[in-house]
Amino acid sequence: MIVTSLNPDLKAALAAATNGPVVVIVSGPSGAGKTVLIDAVLQSYGEYFGRVTTCTTRPPRKKEDDTMEVDGADYYFLSKEQFLEKRRQGLFLEHAQVHGGHFYGTYKTEIERVLGQGKHVLLNIDVNGSMQVLGASLNDIVLAKSLVRIFLAPLKQSELVRRINKRKANSPEELADRVAKARLEFLDSEIASSHFISSTTHEHDVLMVECIILTKLMERSRAPEDVLES
Repeated sequence: MIVTSLNPDLKAALAAATNGPVVVIVSGPSGAGKTVLIDAVLQSYGEYFGRVTTCTTRPPRKKEDDTMEVDGADYYFLSKEQFLEKRRQGLFLEHAQVHGGHFYGTYKTEIERVLGQGKHVLLNIDVNGSMQVLGASLNDIVLAKSLVRIFLAPLKQSELVRRINKRKANSPEELADRVAKARLEFLDSEIASSHFISSTTHEHDVLMVECIILTKLMERSRAPEDVLES
């Protein structure tokens, strides 16, 4: 776990949440460091942020600290049949079939749960999911005004391939699929995201996310509430 120093300006802005909370999406290719980055933000600002737990049909696996992922905390682990039924019912804000044929998705109710707690939302989803949320925001002015879309990836694709290859839990076929998908996600990142972070060190990445969120909160604090809800 990365220990970061609190940014007092960001802490104050998150606490004030003028004109409501923000919905932050961190997307990027496999191996970019999204989970570690989000964990660091939550460690420092967890009282203001709630992380939405997403769904997947892949089995639980070991985390970097050698503990196993926990159902309901790290993910909601569903069978393929359960996932497809929930998709048919329209329960997902975004969903996708990704690496190794596994499905991932975010419940609409998870977003509502976190916002209902008066907390800001932090989403860890892929580029396709980010684009789906962007599409949903076109018919939801409140979501559109609160949305912060961040794409995280190393500047050099060779570094990304190195990180992906470190994931020993994946089969050679799944590794190849992740590398191919990562290259496509680079091409889609300009559409899916409004901010690009060139990942270097964890400390640098956390600082960049803090600055992006603070800027969004400052923009919202200057906007009249009736404009945000019109």
